[in-house]
Amino acid sequence: MAILQQHARGKIDLDAPVSRYVASLPTKHNDKSQVEWDRISIRSLMSHFGGIQDNYAQEDLLIVGGASFLGLPPVSSVIEEALPACELNSTIICSTAGMLRELRTASPVLPPHVEISYSNVGYDLLGLVIEKVTGMAYVDYIHSAIIGPLGLNATTFSAPNAGTGIIPVGESQWDADLGVGNPSGGIYSSSDDMSRFLRYVLNNYQTISPTINWFAPAAFTAGSHSLLGIPWEIFRTTAILTETNRPVTFATKGGGLDGYYSYSIIVPDYDLVVSILLAGELTALNPLLDTITVPLIQAAEELAQQALKQEYTGTYVATTTGLNSSITLSQSASRSLHISQWTSNGTEMLAALDEFVAAQAGDGDSLYYQLIPTFETRHTANASLTGEVWRFYNVFDTPAETNVTSEVWNDYCITNMDPIGYAGKPLLELVFWRDERSVKELELSAFRVVLTKT
Repeated sequence: MAILQQHARGKIDLDAPVSRYVASLPTKHNDKSQVEWDRISIRSLMSHFGGIQDNYAQEDLLIVGGASFLGLPPVSSVIEEALPACELNSTIICSTAGMLRELRTASPVLPPHVEISYSNVGYDLLGLVIEKVTGMAYVDYIHSAIIGPLGLNATTFSAPNAGTGIIPVGESQWDADLGVGNPSGGIYSSSDDMSRFLRYVLNNYQTISPTINWFAPAAFTAGSHSLLGIPWEIFRTTAILTETNRPVTFATKGGGLDGYYSYSIIVPDYDLVVSILLAGELTALNPLLDTITVPLIQAAEELAQQALKQEYTGTYVATTTGLNSSITLSQSASRSLHISQWTSNGTEMLAALDEFVAAQAGDGDSLYYQLIPTFETRHTANASLTGEVWRFYNVFDTPAETNVTSEVWNDYCITNMDPIGYAGKPLLELVFWRDERSVKELELSAFRVVLTKT
């Protein structure tokens, strides 16, 4: 979020190499650095696309244990002593100089932009970028630009009073100061503060930087249902809504230190945020996510479908004498809001559309025409009615209980909400005209007709 704020102010070019802002990094491939820093942009680091190492001074099995269990050989004291001092001694705070010294001679995990590989170090570098463009320490900037303005009173970079936190039995990193690693995971917070922060993100993700949709995916991952954003870990699944193959999209962010784990979830389609903070033995996280999210989304879907049915379904007819035009909108759990009957000046439109779509895209399973909102609005000249602009589009859908398409490429779907027009008007556009209480009329833009709800 800090990067997006500074991008919006014109201080950060997301496509500039990180070496422009962190001068200590080599500006080109050389004998000492195998990492091509001049090819790794700010955007690359935000989306874990830089191909650089995950951690600095963390997660080395020589220190955290487990090496002998995996059959790793012992190493000499010389090799051990070459590790970062802050990794060998937890009382030493990891410094910017130490991290940059390691990165100047580091080997890449991958060439830039070939494949994503998660990198906490990438976010630590972004913290240095913030310091460069603001002239402030990273921690101070986050307090002044995010924590303070959002009223996150229980959020801090230093451990709060132990009586207000959860300190698990056994080893944990409570009271740890990550130093240069603070941007990738050095913050303390509460579930209330995290919910407040996530709600702010949900309400502003398209305006923090006006040219960026913060939830847009940036790269694929190894999972067929998982994508990576900046830095959202995006999960899309058709397994939750049992009566349709429509996917649910989660923008998530998980992370943890010894003894702790946090999971943040935003579901834009349902206007939901979830914050999960865990301490102690961290096992069976996926079943916990199932237990929390599945019934929550199913309940939200039921409420959304009820609202669609109440607000928009019904028959809309032309009141002009001699004009045989009407349209019926229906709602179901499998098809949501859709067109179930449509006559335009005597023409049976659904049959005509089926033939038109088949000529354009071929036949498919369970063809129907679903309505989706564009979130654009219009107003009548006297402002007595507000127009909600929607589009309809054809859906080729296989019944959810089979979850298998009759042909592999029937699952190929590229969204185009404006593929064709008529006399300068979009063919797929509908406008619901409503007053403060209910929908009164439905305008079919390309057909130059306004139908009255009966």
